[in-house]
Amino acid sequence: MVGGKGAEEANVIASNNTGVLIRGAETTGNTVSGNYIAIYPWGGDWLENVRALWVIDGAEGNAVEENDRKVLPPPEGD
Repeated sequence: MVGGKGAEEANVIASNNTGVLIRGAETTGNTVSGNYIAIYPWGGDWLENVRALWVIDGAEGNAVEENDRKVLPPPEGD
């Protein structure tokens, strides 16, 4: 699993060509859940992914659920 059900398990998946890649017929049984993918923090776009999520080349039986694209608040002091 990438991520999880609670906020403490979430990942920020950003600033990549492909945020999450699930690839190949043998790639099964994976879960991507509860993450912040391709976010636009603080009104900028410098952490945007080119592709937020890409499932290709016969990958089946994978779950993508309850992920979010949120604008996070700026760090304190900014």
